Amino acid sequence: MRKRKADKEDKPKKDKDAPKKPVSGYAIFLNENRAKILESLPAGSNPITDVAKAAGAQWKALSEEEKKPYEDKYAQKMKEYQVAIEEYNAKKAAEEKEEEPSPPPKKAKKAEKSEKTPTPPKPVKKGKDKGAAKAAEVSVDATVLAEASKLGFEAALRNLAGRPDVKDLGKSDQDLLEAIKNSGGLVNPARHALLGA
Repeated sequence: MRKRKADKEDKPKKDKDAPKKPVSGYAIFLNENRAKILESLPAGSNPITDVAKAAGAQWKALSEEEKKPYEDKYAQKMKEYQVAIEEYNAKKAAEEKEEEPSPPPKKAKKAEKSEKTPTPPKPVKKGKDKGAAKAAEVSVDATVLAEASKLGFEAALRNLAGRPDVKDLGKSDQDLLEAIKNSGGLVNPARHALLGA
Protein backbone atom coordinates (compact mmCIF):
# COMPACT_ATOMS: atom_id res chain seq x y z
CA MET A 1 0.00 0.00 0.00
CA ARG A 2 1.43 3.35 -0.99
CA LYS A 3 1.70 6.14 1.53
CA ARG A 4 -0.16 9.28 0.72
CA LYS A 5 1.85 12.32 -0.22
CA ALA A 6 0.35 14.28 2.69
CA ASP A 7 1.62 11.63 5.16
CA LYS A 8 5.14 12.00 3.82
CA GLU A 9 4.97 15.79 4.11
CA ASP A 10 3.76 15.60 7.74
CA LYS A 11 6.90 13.79 8.89
CA PRO A 12 9.40 16.06 10.61
CA LYS A 13 12.60 16.51 8.63
CA LYS A 14 15.68 14.84 10.06
CA ASP A 15 18.38 17.15 11.31
CA LYS A 16 21.68 16.40 9.56
CA ASP A 17 23.66 17.78 12.51
CA ALA A 18 21.94 15.58 15.11
CA PRO A 19 24.02 12.70 16.52
CA LYS A 20 23.27 9.36 14.86
CA LYS A 21 21.63 6.71 17.01
CA PRO A 22 23.85 3.62 17.27
CA VAL A 23 22.87 0.39 15.55
CA SER A 24 22.01 -2.77 17.50
CA GLY A 25 24.39 -5.57 18.50
CA TYR A 26 23.11 -7.59 15.55
CA ALA A 27 23.87 -4.73 13.12
CA ILE A 28 27.40 -4.41 14.55
CA PHE A 29 27.85 -8.18 14.03
CA LEU A 30 26.57 -7.84 10.44
CA ASN A 31 28.86 -4.91 9.63
CA GLU A 32 31.94 -6.64 11.03
CA ASN A 33 31.23 -9.97 9.28
CA ARG A 34 29.62 -8.81 6.01
CA ALA A 35 32.69 -9.58 3.85
CA LYS A 36 33.10 -13.13 5.28
CA ILE A 37 29.39 -13.88 4.88
CA LEU A 38 29.38 -12.59 1.28
CA GLU A 39 32.37 -14.83 0.43
CA SER A 40 30.59 -17.86 1.89
CA LEU A 41 27.54 -17.35 -0.33
CA PRO A 42 27.28 -19.00 -3.76
CA ALA A 43 28.08 -16.88 -6.84
CA GLY A 44 25.24 -14.70 -8.07
CA SER A 45 23.74 -14.20 -4.61
CA ASN A 46 22.13 -10.86 -3.83
CA PRO A 47 24.69 -8.93 -1.76
CA ILE A 48 21.98 -7.25 0.31
CA THR A 49 19.10 -9.67 0.96
CA ASP A 50 21.09 -12.91 0.90
CA VAL A 51 23.78 -11.49 3.20
CA ALA A 52 21.09 -10.27 5.62
CA LYS A 53 19.38 -13.69 5.66
CA ALA A 54 22.67 -15.52 6.24
CA ALA A 55 23.74 -13.04 8.93
CA GLY A 56 20.36 -13.42 10.68
CA ALA A 57 20.73 -17.19 10.74
CA GLN A 58 24.31 -16.96 12.07
CA TRP A 59 23.27 -14.40 14.73
CA LYS A 60 20.52 -16.72 15.99
CA ALA A 61 22.99 -19.59 16.15
CA LEU A 62 25.40 -17.62 18.37
CA SER A 63 25.38 -18.27 22.10
CA GLU A 64 24.80 -15.46 24.61
CA GLU A 65 28.56 -15.37 25.33
CA GLU A 66 29.37 -15.01 21.61
CA LYS A 67 26.79 -12.20 21.25
CA LYS A 68 28.06 -10.40 24.36
CA PRO A 69 30.98 -8.47 22.71
CA TYR A 70 28.60 -7.04 20.10
CA GLU A 71 25.97 -6.17 22.73
CA ASP A 72 28.68 -4.51 24.87
CA LYS A 73 29.83 -2.41 21.90
CA TYR A 74 26.23 -1.38 21.35
CA ALA A 75 25.79 -0.46 25.04
CA GLN A 76 28.96 1.65 24.97
CA LYS A 77 27.90 3.45 21.78
CA MET A 78 24.45 4.04 23.28
CA LYS A 79 26.02 5.74 26.33
CA GLU A 80 28.10 7.97 24.05
CA TYR A 81 24.98 8.73 22.01
CA GLN A 82 22.99 9.73 25.13
CA VAL A 83 25.70 12.22 26.14
CA ALA A 84 25.98 13.57 22.59
CA ILE A 85 22.20 13.98 22.16
CA GLU A 86 21.85 15.82 25.48
CA GLU A 87 24.62 18.24 24.49
CA TYR A 88 23.06 18.66 21.05
CA ASN A 89 19.57 19.36 22.44
CA ALA A 90 20.94 21.89 24.93
CA LYS A 91 22.88 23.66 22.18
CA LYS A 92 19.85 23.69 19.87
CA ALA A 93 17.59 25.07 22.62
CA ALA A 94 20.10 27.84 23.34
CA GLU A 95 20.27 28.75 19.64
CA GLU A 96 16.46 28.86 19.36
CA LYS A 97 16.26 31.05 22.45
CA GLU A 98 18.75 33.51 20.92
CA GLU A 99 16.74 33.65 17.69
CA GLU A 100 13.46 34.50 19.45
CA PRO A 101 13.07 38.23 20.01
CA SER A 102 12.31 38.64 23.68
CA PRO A 103 9.17 40.63 24.39
CA PRO A 104 9.71 43.93 26.17
CA PRO A 105 8.93 43.92 29.87
CA LYS A 106 5.30 44.68 30.68
CA LYS A 107 6.08 47.84 32.64
CA ALA A 108 8.09 49.26 29.77
CA LYS A 109 5.27 48.40 27.39
CA LYS A 110 2.75 50.27 29.55
CA ALA A 111 5.03 53.29 29.84
CA GLU A 112 5.53 53.22 26.08
CA LYS A 113 1.77 53.17 25.53
CA SER A 114 1.12 56.04 27.91
CA GLU A 115 3.71 58.18 26.13
CA LYS A 116 2.05 57.60 22.78
CA THR A 117 -1.58 58.25 23.71
CA PRO A 118 -2.75 60.10 26.76
CA THR A 119 -5.37 58.23 28.73
CA PRO A 120 -8.74 59.90 28.27
CA PRO A 121 -10.75 60.61 31.39
CA LYS A 122 -13.12 57.82 32.32
CA PRO A 123 -16.67 58.49 31.13
CA VAL A 124 -19.39 58.88 33.74
CA LYS A 125 -21.36 55.66 33.82
CA LYS A 126 -25.06 55.87 33.20
CA GLY A 127 -27.84 53.67 34.44
CA LYS A 128 -27.59 51.74 37.68
CA ASP A 129 -24.43 53.45 38.94
CA LYS A 130 -25.96 56.88 38.40
CA GLY A 131 -29.03 55.87 40.40
CA ALA A 132 -26.81 54.40 43.11
CA ALA A 133 -24.94 57.70 43.37
CA LYS A 134 -28.25 59.55 43.76
CA ALA A 135 -29.49 57.00 46.28
CA ALA A 136 -26.33 57.48 48.34
CA GLU A 137 -27.04 61.23 48.57
CA VAL A 138 -30.59 60.73 49.90
CA SER A 139 -30.91 60.99 53.67
CA VAL A 140 -33.05 58.33 55.31
CA ASP A 141 -33.81 57.85 59.00
CA ALA A 142 -31.05 55.66 60.53
CA THR A 143 -33.39 53.20 62.28
CA VAL A 144 -35.55 52.75 59.17
CA LEU A 145 -32.37 52.36 57.08
CA ALA A 146 -31.05 49.71 59.50
CA GLU A 147 -34.33 47.78 59.22
CA ALA A 148 -34.24 48.04 55.41
CA SER A 149 -30.64 46.85 55.42
CA LYS A 150 -31.57 43.74 57.43
CA LEU A 151 -34.23 42.92 54.86
CA GLY A 152 -31.87 43.62 51.95
CA PHE A 153 -33.94 46.61 50.80
CA GLU A 154 -31.50 49.43 51.64
CA ALA A 155 -30.69 50.32 48.02
CA ALA A 156 -34.34 50.10 47.01
CA LEU A 157 -35.38 52.37 49.92
CA ARG A 158 -32.73 54.96 49.03
CA ASN A 159 -33.79 54.79 45.39
CA LEU A 160 -37.46 55.29 46.25
CA ALA A 161 -36.74 58.08 48.74
CA GLY A 162 -34.66 59.89 46.10
CA ARG A 163 -37.50 60.07 43.53
CA PRO A 164 -38.79 63.68 43.21
CA ASP A 165 -42.45 62.69 42.90
CA VAL A 166 -42.17 60.48 46.01
CA LYS A 167 -40.45 63.33 47.93
CA ASP A 168 -43.35 65.61 47.01
CA LEU A 169 -45.76 63.22 48.76
CA GLY A 170 -44.11 64.00 52.12
CA LYS A 171 -44.40 60.38 53.31
CA SER A 172 -42.28 59.19 56.21
CA ASP A 173 -39.29 56.89 55.65
CA GLN A 174 -41.22 54.15 57.49
CA ASP A 175 -44.11 54.50 54.98
CA LEU A 176 -41.63 54.19 52.10
CA LEU A 177 -40.14 51.05 53.66
CA GLU A 178 -43.60 49.52 54.08
CA ALA A 179 -44.31 50.18 50.38
CA ILE A 180 -41.00 48.52 49.47
CA LYS A 181 -41.81 45.51 51.68
CA ASN A 182 -45.26 45.16 50.09
CA SER A 183 -43.74 45.25 46.58
CA GLY A 184 -41.15 42.60 47.45
CA GLY A 185 -38.25 45.05 47.19
CA LEU A 186 -39.26 46.42 43.78
CA VAL A 187 -39.00 50.20 43.54
CA ASN A 188 -41.42 51.00 40.70
CA PRO A 189 -44.38 49.00 42.07
CA ALA A 190 -43.78 50.61 45.51
CA ARG A 191 -43.72 54.05 43.84
CA HIS A 192 -46.98 53.37 41.97
CA ALA A 193 -48.62 52.18 45.17
CA LEU A 194 -47.58 55.35 47.01
CA LEU A 195 -48.65 57.67 44.19
CA GLY A 196 -51.98 55.88 43.80
CA ALA A 197 -52.74 56.00 47.54
